[in-house]
Amino acid sequence: MLRLVSRSWSWLHKRGPFFVANLVIVAFMIWLLRLFFATTSDHPVIFGKYSLKYFIALFLLVVVVSIIFSIAIFGANKINRALFLTLLALFLIGEVSARLFLQPESDTEFFYPAPYLVFTSKPNGRRTPFQLDFGGEVGANWNNESETLNELGFRGTLPPQNKGQEYRIIMLGGSTVFSGFPLSHSIAGQLELLFHQDGHNNVRIYNWGVPAYVSGQELILLIHKVVDYQPDLVIVYDGNNDIYFPWIIDPRPGNPHKWIEHEAGLRELQDALAGRQKLSLLLINQSSLLRWAIMRAHVTRPAELGELINLNSLRNEVGYGTEIWKQRIASTYVGNHNKMCTVARGARFKLAMFLQPVLTFKRPLVGRETSIWNPEDAQQFTTDTYQYIRSEMNQQHPDQNEDCFSFDLSDIFLNYDSAVFTDWGHINTAGNGRVAQQIYERLRSVHLTDATSAVH
Repeated sequence: MLRLVSRSWSWLHKRGPFFVANLVIVAFMIWLLRLFFATTSDHPVIFGKYSLKYFIALFLLVVVVSIIFSIAIFGANKINRALFLTLLALFLIGEVSARLFLQPESDTEFFYPAPYLVFTSKPNGRRTPFQLDFGGEVGANWNNESETLNELGFRGTLPPQNKGQEYRIIMLGGSTVFSGFPLSHSIAGQLELLFHQDGHNNVRIYNWGVPAYVSGQELILLIHKVVDYQPDLVIVYDGNNDIYFPWIIDPRPGNPHKWIEHEAGLRELQDALAGRQKLSLLLINQSSLLRWAIMRAHVTRPAELGELINLNSLRNEVGYGTEIWKQRIASTYVGNHNKMCTVARGARFKLAMFLQPVLTFKRPLVGRETSIWNPEDAQQFTTDTYQYIRSEMNQQHPDQNEDCFSFDLSDIFLNYDSAVFTDWGHINTAGNGRVAQQIYERLRSVHLTDATSAVH
């Protein structure tokens, strides 16, 4: 026993005090790697969890940590000292560079904190054409252009308090409603043009789309903001986010985008205020380099800075992938629309809700649509969940009434021979035009385009 202790001490003595310091660094690196491995890519192709690019990055990180650990284990005192000083120098160079050039971009321009709504776009924030057009059609001609959002964070001007003879339509939805540059290329802009071409020049449509909104946020927006502006008609165009987010991000039906991160941030703040913040988290928060690296890793969240979320455990809790889970997603979505109907009747405006199309229902796929992430399991999930939504819509609204209307636009790109989708849910300007045309036809079928005579 004494001989073993003696040999161990001799082995450690040869490696010197820097060996222990290097082991601490390796242990911290391994802890950080857990955060990186906890991330689930938006479009996983390896192990059902990682994109190819992200998997290669993880592999390289493991190789680097393994090399550092091997050098520390087999190197003598001088080698361990050189390794420690090298790692320290590299970290200091990286930290200085990060503070000068690599500060993490803030999400507050796009996810500005807002009471009840969780977030909105930043009020009076400026957006470039590339940030306004999710269809990817902005060319070099628009490089010097920008657009300022209004004081509520929406595109265009706010509705005036004095309506006069204006027939006021407010359109709600996520990024597909928000998107389009210039504003006239958005769905709302092209729909307004159709009204004017049909002789209803008093119609004004306001684009109140907010990227990443789900139906629950639109419901709150309707209650807290929309009713104040006395609309004659509210159009809700959504569905994709309510379905896509539980599939790829937070599996809990109806939760807003990034809600996992909000929860983790609140817990971290509570721990910090109570003096319980972990040393590892404190080190991360104080380092621009580490914060930048982790934020880059979490572009394809979930998993968030400072807290490791076991996504698989959360998915197990909600029955991820089961038929009951799909039904809950559908029921939550339809339930939010039903509540919107109640608000509309109480506030005496009309409401038209449209279930939006997604790539799953586009046939044939044309051009770059064929290369968009579109795995079979996601297609099956979307098909099943949309069918549950349609079923509930038919059961709860078998007949359209004079106040509240529901329409299914999910098949409007079936047998459509042009490319319109730029990713799973976003469409180009031509696609926006077709959506606007289909919305207008549905509104006309229930006499909601009789706008001139409908002004109060």
